[in-house]
Amino acid sequence: MGIEIEKSLIEPKMVIELDDEPLIRMLADPHMINSETCKRAKIELGEDSQLLSRNIIALRDRILEHPELRARIDDVFLSAFLRTKKHNVEKSFESVKKFYNIQRTYPVHFDFFLPSEKCYLLKKPLLVVCPQSDYLGRKVVLGFPRHINVDKFKIEDVFQYATTLLRLLMEDPQLQVVGLVLVLDLAGFTLLQQARIITPTVAWLIVNIIQECIPFRLREIHIINQAFHFSALFAMFSPFLKEKLRKKIRLHGKNYASLHAEVSPKILPPEFGGSGATLAHDFAATNRFLMSCEDKIKGLRRLTEKDIEVNS
Repeated sequence: MGIEIEKSLIEPKMVIELDDEPLIRMLADPHMINSETCKRAKIELGEDSQLLSRNIIALRDRILEHPELRARIDDVFLSAFLRTKKHNVEKSFESVKKFYNIQRTYPVHFDFFLPSEKCYLLKKPLLVVCPQSDYLGRKVVLGFPRHINVDKFKIEDVFQYATTLLRLLMEDPQLQVVGLVLVLDLAGFTLLQQARIITPTVAWLIVNIIQECIPFRLREIHIINQAFHFSALFAMFSPFLKEKLRKKIRLHGKNYASLHAEVSPKILPPEFGGSGATLAHDFAATNRFLMSCEDKIKGLRRLTEKDIEVNS
């Protein structure tokens, strides 16, 4: 059967307040989106409240037909897959299977990151969520590959950190609809780091997480401060990129004006030429959010402790 979620894991409302806007709203009810987001859901996904309720039931029924899957069946989890696949129930079900299958295939990479266990990953920014949303309601996530130090921690640790953060983001009903924007700052990411970190397997895993596995609507990928050796880096990822994802990638180099034309400078830190809060502020906010989720992460980890296998 599917996994029923204990009450402590799906509080009616878990909102992490940071300044005037919550960083992430992790809510048990996927219908809890504002009126503007409701309009966007209707236009972009063909979604209304009745369709969402009906398809959650349909997807849950498909999962319950496959007890070996041991998937979560709570509403907000299922709605993330439905919204990513624009309410195609069968495609959503296939995505759920991929989500669990890759976790079983790479259990160390997809183990949940607990701040109390691996606080060393919180010392320098790897991924930072900007507290303010952009004018479309999207959250902007900043990435800093230069802080991946394989002499101090394993690449599997970085995967745990990143996939845990993404799995928490997918619990926000608003973000399920409006999506995320990723800005990768490649400043200081050396050729030696690239050679040590980005193997074909790592490149495939990163692309697979984005394209196939974790259900979030990645709207754009902006790459800044790329060095001369970026073409070699991109060549590692290119064979795995579908055309849909490839079209979302924008290269800006050191041209912050080009970045600002697509990502509002009002929410970006000064380090990115923006007028938002400092990177240190946003990094601290992201760390506080992760630490506040310790108990929730422990609960989610308990759900995946048993071996999960999908029989195709």
